Amino acid sequence: MFENVNAFFLQAVLWNMDTFKLNSTLEEHNFLITDVRFSPSSTRLATSSFDKTVRIWEADNVSS
Repeated sequence: MFENVNAFFLQAVLWNMDTFKLNSTLEEHNFLITDVRFSPSSTRLATSSFDKTVRIWEADNVSS
């Protein structure tokens, strides 16, 4: 069903809101990302995907 999906839909992108520049790209899912949620403190975020996984990210410690 998702064999030919553009890689754009398999990643979440974090932007620096002070500089409006790309901060990092989160790429760990094998299928479309279905949701992104931030913790109340905004230091962690979670992504879920059609690959039936949830990834937890430290927003301050992700690599580009």
